[in-house]
Amino acid sequence: ELARLALERRQREEAECAVRVRAAPVPARSLLPLYHELRERAQRRSHDNRAARKEELRASLKPFEFAEREENKREDVTRRVSAAISATDTATESRRAGSAERPALRAVLDPSVSERLAADELLRRVRAGMRAQELLEKAAIPPGLHAHIAQQARGEQREAQLAGRARPLRRRPSPVLPSRCARRNAGRRGPPQPRPPPGGTRGRGPSARARAPRRPTGSQPAATTRRGGGTNPYGCTARGIEPEKRIRELMSNHLHSPPGLLCLTTSYSSSRALEGRERKERDEEERAKTRRERERAMRADLLRRARANDPHRSLAESHPGKLRQVKEQDKKRTNEYNTELQAMKARVARRPLLLEQVTQRNAKRQAERRFREALQETGMDEEFVRELGSGAAGG
Repeated sequence: ELARLALERRQREEAECAVRVRAAPVPARSLLPLYHELRERAQRRSHDNRAARKEELRASLKPFEFAEREENKREDVTRRVSAAISATDTATESRRAGSAERPALRAVLDPSVSERLAADELLRRVRAGMRAQELLEKAAIPPGLHAHIAQQARGEQREAQLAGRARPLRRRPSPVLPSRCARRNAGRRGPPQPRPPPGGTRGRGPSARARAPRRPTGSQPAATTRRGGGTNPYGCTARGIEPEKRIRELMSNHLHSPPGLLCLTTSYSSSRALEGRERKERDEEERAKTRRERERAMRADLLRRARANDPHRSLAESHPGKLRQVKEQDKKRTNEYNTELQAMKARVARRPLLLEQVTQRNAKRQAERRFREALQETGMDEEFVRELGSGAAGG
């Protein structure tokens, strides 16, 4: 009885599956040809594999044939090289035999040939030198070379003069710090008076202490006065000399003075130039300072006038109602922002963590998979179950 019930249940399930799937079983006539086709395919595959293994075996034997071919090639090359060497030796011996029969040239054995060649080479060099000398004599000196030659000659002459002097021209640094007031007074006094060049037989002049004028006493009249029109111990007055004459005298003294005086004059000129540069810098700083003070005063004046002429007043003074409205709007926006922030924090607090979300999603998928497997084991699908559930709910 149980076997009969099981057979009936199976028949009903097969009928239901046939209705749902709408597929017929495979006919028996197609099974045998398919088996023969599979057997032929397997035999063909085994034959191809056997042929491939044979090809691999032949390929593994190729290196031995390659070595044999290379050995044969080397033997052929050695044979050809030996044949070529023997042919070359034979040709060399034949040439030597032929050259021994021919006599040597007379020009080769004559010693005068080398002498004649050397004489020709010497004559060629002499002619080239003569042509170069002639071209150099006929050529003109470049325009700017005359001044260069004259300047070079003057430099050589000056170097000879400096070499003849016993005292070097290098100035020793002074151990005393320079005083700006002293330099200014020296500039006011003018350049130093040039000294005459020392002669060969002249004696040494009086010292600076001996040349200094004596102080006037009560019995003797004063010899000089300060900045006045008095007399000078040297017989001349500084104010009485004309400017043009003084310039001419200074220029002549520069031309006929020794190099040491030129060095002193150059240092005086450089000090004057340095003082002029410092004076200009101070003037520039003073002008810049004055300009900044003027700009500051003008800016303050403009600001004061703008404040005096500006009719604008603050918002609290002009429109107190408008100020109150602005404050209320600002307070309202602040409250809305706080409300939205609290709602956002509440949503975040209620929302589960990422790990919990993943766990819930995996559990849901596993339950759905088990439900589908149970339906497949019983031979039903989700639509059938859904229809049954809707019918039961409606009934």
